[in-house]
Amino acid sequence: MIADILNSGFEGIPISYSPRTDDVIALTLLACFFLSSIALARGKKFLTQQVKDFVLHRERTSIFDSSTAADVRYLLVLVVQTCVLTGIVFFNYFHDTCPMLMTKVSPLLLLGIYVGFCLAYFLLKWLLYMFLGWVFFDKNKTNIWLESYSTLIYYVGFALFPFVLFLVYFDLNLTNLVIIGLIILIFTKILMFYKWVKLFFHQLSAAFLLILYFCALEIIPCLLLYQGMIQVNNVLLIKFRTLKIKKVLVSQPKPASEKSPYYDIAEKYGVKIDFRPFIKVESLSAKEFRQQKVSILDHTAVIFTSRHAIDHFFNLCTELRVTIPETMKYFCVTEAVALYIQKYVQYRKRKIFFGATGKIEDLVPSIVKHKTEKYLVPMSDVHNDDVKNLLDKNNIQHTEAVMYRTVSNDFTSDEEFDYDMLVFFSPAGVTSLKKNFPDFDQKEIRIGTFGSTTAQAVRDAGLRLDLEAPTVQAPSMTAALDMFIKENNK
Repeated sequence: MIADILNSGFEGIPISYSPRTDDVIALTLLACFFLSSIALARGKKFLTQQVKDFVLHRERTSIFDSSTAADVRYLLVLVVQTCVLTGIVFFNYFHDTCPMLMTKVSPLLLLGIYVGFCLAYFLLKWLLYMFLGWVFFDKNKTNIWLESYSTLIYYVGFALFPFVLFLVYFDLNLTNLVIIGLIILIFTKILMFYKWVKLFFHQLSAAFLLILYFCALEIIPCLLLYQGMIQVNNVLLIKFRTLKIKKVLVSQPKPASEKSPYYDIAEKYGVKIDFRPFIKVESLSAKEFRQQKVSILDHTAVIFTSRHAIDHFFNLCTELRVTIPETMKYFCVTEAVALYIQKYVQYRKRKIFFGATGKIEDLVPSIVKHKTEKYLVPMSDVHNDDVKNLLDKNNIQHTEAVMYRTVSNDFTSDEEFDYDMLVFFSPAGVTSLKKNFPDFDQKEIRIGTFGSTTAQAVRDAGLRLDLEAPTVQAPSMTAALDMFIKENNK
């Protein structure tokens, strides 16, 4: 057996895309380094003079009239470099905020789009400055302003280069990316503000024009650039839409009734739905329960939050040889849970109460009406304190008792895991997924959840959440799944 393994080897686990492993980005940064080095070495005098003219504000003949062709080429190279580096910054930002995009669209195509956006942005602003200068100002001032704008652009490239290196190769997190990027942007706008005041601010009445200028030419274009990229990303997500959903794994036991809505969905859309719980629930033994020193018969009412709680409560009573008196009252979070009690006791409205929405808060008014009762709350070993806190808040006598535990329902090596969509109903299911498949790479697999805590568990696990229920339009998982598959499989 060992010899077979050695001969056949192990199947490799694909590594998810990362900019730091992209050869194109590495070569681009290397090219930027060499080009900026050449520009600095051969055009040092020209570039230094540009900075002096910007800071000291010397109104003279523009460089566009006095500089050599080589100087202008250096300027253009550095401006293009700034656009390329800015495009890489956006590329990393969207890699962190929209990872699904990287799995659907070629990273090289995305990088080219972002760089192109930046080039178009700077070119359009250049043309807009020329037009406004031609309309409102003389040629000399307009040229000086354009010269100053170009100076800022290519020196921003020098500031961006070390920033991009840290961003790509030192795993700079998203928060730091945004903060540093905003600092560079704000500092650039402050310098532009300074130059504008030096050139055009000659009287107090021009203050209104200054505000108008910054809103129309500096702030709004930046917002439009960002929103434009967002829209392009959305278009690309639609264009490179993932394959239709053909196979769904629902992390619940197979429905007992053939009239389940899941079967209707499978037939309606030609989808195969497998039922395979990621978790399983086990009862505590009588010995384990006795260690909690809780007497069931000391209580006159029971609060059930799920069907599991009902099953394990009555099973444990049987194992403990405890006979439940007919006077016992039952409070259930939903009517469906209340009806399930019929499996163990005769259903009587006078002793069974339930909430309308499935939230424990909606059950509290009924509990308060029977404030004299002593309540027992069967629960899992994994639980929150929502029920306890609500009962304590309303001064309700109660005892929490762990009656069952949630454990991972491990997958065997011969079980196939080739699903287009996974549906979870509890955080424990998400935990089980990570346990069974520690190197799980979501890629194009869609994930749906029921309940806010389960949805948060998916996000905390670093996974992409594609469907969240319940909603107003889809109060159940089956309704949400129906709508999602209908929209996806168009």
